[in-house]
Amino acid sequence: FAMPAENVTYTAKWTLNAGMEQFTFTSSPTSLTITGVTDGSVTSLVVPSYVTEINRGAFSSCKSLESIEIPSAIKRIETGLFYGCASLESAVLPKSLISIGDSAFGNCTSLENVSIPETVQEIGRDAFTFCGKLQQATFADTQGWQYTSAPAGAEMIAISETMLSDPATAAKCLRSDYATYYWIKG
Repeated sequence: FAMPAENVTYTAKWTLNAGMEQFTFTSSPTSLTITGVTDGSVTSLVVPSYVTEINRGAFSSCKSLESIEIPSAIKRIETGLFYGCASLESAVLPKSLISIGDSAFGNCTSLENVSIPETVQEIGRDAFTFCGKLQQATFADTQGWQYTSAPAGAEMIAISETMLSDPATAAKCLRSDYATYYWIKG
Protein backbone atom coordinates (compact mmCIF):
# COMPACT_ATOMS: atom_id res chain seq x y z
CA PHE A 1 0.00 0.00 0.00
CA ALA A 2 1.40 3.39 -0.98
CA MET A 3 0.08 6.67 0.37
CA PRO A 4 -1.36 8.85 -2.39
CA ALA A 5 0.01 12.36 -2.86
CA GLU A 6 -3.46 13.88 -2.45
CA ASN A 7 -6.11 13.51 0.26
CA VAL A 8 -8.16 10.41 -0.40
CA THR A 9 -11.05 9.02 1.65
CA TYR A 10 -11.39 5.27 2.06
CA THR A 11 -14.53 3.62 3.37
CA ALA A 12 -14.44 0.26 5.10
CA LYS A 13 -17.49 -1.89 5.62
CA TRP A 14 -17.74 -4.47 8.36
CA THR A 15 -20.40 -6.61 9.88
CA LEU A 16 -20.87 -7.30 13.55
CA ASN A 17 -20.29 -10.96 14.38
CA ALA A 18 -23.57 -12.49 15.60
CA GLY A 19 -21.91 -13.59 18.86
CA MET A 20 -21.19 -9.98 19.81
CA GLU A 21 -24.66 -8.48 19.25
CA GLN A 22 -25.46 -8.54 22.99
CA PHE A 23 -22.30 -6.70 24.03
CA THR A 24 -20.72 -3.27 23.88
CA PHE A 25 -16.99 -3.58 23.27
CA THR A 26 -13.70 -2.11 22.16
CA SER A 27 -11.24 -3.85 19.90
CA SER A 28 -7.76 -3.61 18.50
CA PRO A 29 -5.88 -5.86 16.09
CA THR A 30 -4.90 -8.13 19.00
CA SER A 31 -7.71 -7.86 21.55
CA LEU A 32 -11.46 -7.64 22.00
CA THR A 33 -12.75 -6.28 25.31
CA ILE A 34 -16.37 -6.42 26.43
CA THR A 35 -17.32 -3.16 28.16
CA GLY A 36 -21.00 -3.88 28.83
CA VAL A 37 -24.22 -5.34 27.50
CA THR A 38 -26.77 -3.84 25.12
CA ASP A 39 -29.74 -5.27 27.06
CA GLY A 40 -29.51 -5.39 30.85
CA SER A 41 -32.54 -7.71 31.05
CA VAL A 42 -30.73 -10.61 29.37
CA THR A 43 -31.02 -13.92 31.29
CA SER A 44 -28.22 -15.96 29.71
CA LEU A 45 -24.91 -15.06 28.08
CA VAL A 46 -22.23 -17.01 26.28
CA VAL A 47 -19.09 -14.94 25.82
CA PRO A 48 -17.53 -15.78 22.43
CA SER A 49 -14.20 -17.62 22.48
CA TYR A 50 -12.33 -14.79 20.73
CA VAL A 51 -13.04 -12.26 23.52
CA THR A 52 -9.77 -11.55 25.36
CA GLU A 53 -10.97 -9.36 28.26
CA ILE A 54 -14.09 -8.24 30.07
CA ASN A 55 -13.97 -4.84 31.81
CA ARG A 56 -14.67 -4.45 35.51
CA GLY A 57 -18.37 -4.14 36.25
CA ALA A 58 -19.34 -4.93 32.63
CA PHE A 59 -22.24 -7.20 33.67
CA SER A 60 -23.21 -5.47 36.92
CA SER A 61 -26.31 -3.99 35.26
CA CYS A 62 -27.68 -7.45 34.40
CA LYS A 63 -30.10 -7.94 37.29
CA SER A 64 -31.91 -10.76 35.40
CA LEU A 65 -28.77 -12.66 34.33
CA GLU A 66 -29.13 -16.29 35.47
CA SER A 67 -26.18 -17.99 33.76
CA ILE A 68 -23.00 -17.17 31.91
CA GLU A 69 -20.26 -19.09 30.13
CA ILE A 70 -16.82 -17.49 30.00
CA PRO A 71 -14.23 -18.68 27.43
CA SER A 72 -10.70 -19.86 28.18
CA ALA A 73 -9.14 -16.69 26.75
CA ILE A 74 -10.33 -14.83 29.85
CA LYS A 75 -7.66 -14.97 32.56
CA ARG A 76 -9.21 -12.56 35.09
CA ILE A 77 -12.67 -11.99 36.47
CA GLU A 78 -12.36 -8.26 37.05
CA THR A 79 -13.47 -6.25 40.08
CA GLY A 80 -17.26 -6.05 40.41
CA LEU A 81 -17.81 -7.89 37.11
CA PHE A 82 -21.04 -9.52 38.31
CA TYR A 83 -21.71 -7.34 41.35
CA GLY A 84 -25.42 -7.24 42.10
CA CYS A 85 -26.46 -9.82 39.50
CA ALA A 86 -29.14 -11.00 41.92
CA SER A 87 -30.51 -13.68 39.56
CA LEU A 88 -27.15 -15.27 38.71
CA GLU A 89 -27.36 -18.96 39.64
CA SER A 90 -24.37 -20.35 37.79
CA ALA A 91 -21.18 -19.16 36.16
CA VAL A 92 -18.97 -21.52 34.21
CA LEU A 93 -15.42 -20.32 34.93
CA PRO A 94 -12.65 -21.16 32.47
CA LYS A 95 -9.95 -23.61 33.53
CA SER A 96 -7.36 -21.00 32.52
CA LEU A 97 -8.59 -18.42 35.06
CA ILE A 98 -5.83 -16.81 37.17
CA SER A 99 -7.71 -14.39 39.42
CA ILE A 100 -11.13 -13.39 40.70
CA GLY A 101 -11.28 -9.68 41.54
CA ASP A 102 -12.66 -7.80 44.52
CA SER A 103 -16.46 -8.03 44.79
CA ALA A 104 -16.53 -9.94 41.47
CA PHE A 105 -19.60 -11.94 42.53
CA GLY A 106 -20.61 -9.70 45.45
CA ASN A 107 -24.32 -9.51 46.13
CA CYS A 108 -25.14 -12.33 43.68
CA THR A 109 -27.86 -13.48 46.03
CA SER A 110 -29.00 -16.44 43.88
CA LEU A 111 -25.55 -17.97 43.28
CA GLU A 112 -25.68 -21.49 44.73
CA ASN A 113 -22.40 -23.08 43.69
CA VAL A 114 -19.07 -22.21 42.18
CA SER A 115 -16.10 -24.25 41.00
CA ILE A 116 -12.69 -22.64 41.45
CA PRO A 117 -10.28 -23.93 38.76
CA GLU A 118 -6.82 -25.09 39.87
CA THR A 119 -5.21 -22.28 37.87
CA VAL A 120 -6.69 -19.57 40.13
CA GLN A 121 -3.93 -17.94 42.19
CA GLU A 122 -5.89 -15.17 43.92
CA ILE A 123 -9.39 -14.32 45.03
CA GLY A 124 -10.09 -10.70 45.82
CA ARG A 125 -11.62 -9.15 48.88
CA ASP A 126 -15.41 -9.59 49.16
CA ALA A 127 -15.44 -11.65 45.93
CA PHE A 128 -18.44 -13.65 47.18
CA THR A 129 -19.82 -11.37 49.93
CA PHE A 130 -23.61 -11.34 50.29
CA CYS A 131 -24.00 -14.55 48.28
CA GLY A 132 -26.37 -15.98 50.89
CA LYS A 133 -27.42 -18.99 48.79
CA LEU A 134 -23.84 -20.05 48.03
CA GLN A 135 -23.80 -23.59 49.47
CA GLN A 136 -21.10 -25.32 47.43
CA ALA A 137 -17.63 -24.05 46.48
CA THR A 138 -15.51 -26.72 44.86
CA PHE A 139 -11.77 -26.01 44.72
CA ALA A 140 -9.91 -28.03 42.08
CA ASP A 141 -6.76 -27.48 44.17
CA THR A 142 -7.19 -27.06 47.92
CA GLN A 143 -3.49 -26.81 48.78
CA GLY A 144 -1.50 -23.71 49.60
CA TRP A 145 -4.31 -21.18 50.09
CA GLN A 146 -3.68 -18.31 52.51
CA TYR A 147 -5.54 -15.16 53.41
CA THR A 148 -4.39 -11.69 54.36
CA SER A 149 -5.87 -8.29 55.14
CA ALA A 150 -3.77 -6.53 52.49
CA PRO A 151 -2.68 -7.66 49.03
CA ALA A 152 1.02 -7.10 49.77
CA GLY A 153 3.20 -6.91 52.85
CA ALA A 154 0.73 -8.21 55.43
CA GLU A 155 0.94 -11.46 57.39
CA MET A 156 -0.31 -14.51 55.49
CA ILE A 157 -2.49 -17.00 57.38
CA ALA A 158 -2.97 -20.52 56.02
CA ILE A 159 -6.44 -21.78 55.14
CA SER A 160 -6.87 -25.41 56.08
CA GLU A 161 -6.86 -27.83 53.16
CA THR A 162 -9.52 -29.81 55.05
CA MET A 163 -11.85 -26.80 55.09
CA LEU A 164 -11.48 -26.25 51.36
CA SER A 165 -11.90 -29.96 50.57
CA ASP A 166 -15.50 -29.81 51.83
CA PRO A 167 -17.56 -27.76 49.32
CA ALA A 168 -20.07 -26.62 51.98
CA THR A 169 -17.34 -25.40 54.34
CA ALA A 170 -15.43 -23.80 51.47
CA ALA A 171 -18.58 -21.92 50.43
CA LYS A 172 -19.02 -20.63 53.98
CA CYS A 173 -15.40 -19.45 53.99
CA LEU A 174 -15.88 -17.55 50.72
CA ARG A 175 -19.21 -15.93 51.56
CA SER A 176 -18.63 -15.08 55.24
CA ASP A 177 -15.77 -16.45 57.40
CA TYR A 178 -12.90 -15.15 55.24
CA ALA A 179 -14.90 -13.04 52.78
CA THR A 180 -13.29 -9.70 53.64
CA TYR A 181 -9.74 -10.96 53.08
CA TYR A 182 -7.54 -11.40 50.04
CA TRP A 183 -6.94 -15.05 49.22
CA ILE A 184 -3.62 -15.99 47.68
CA LYS A 185 -2.39 -19.39 46.63
CA GLY A 186 1.26 -19.73 47.33
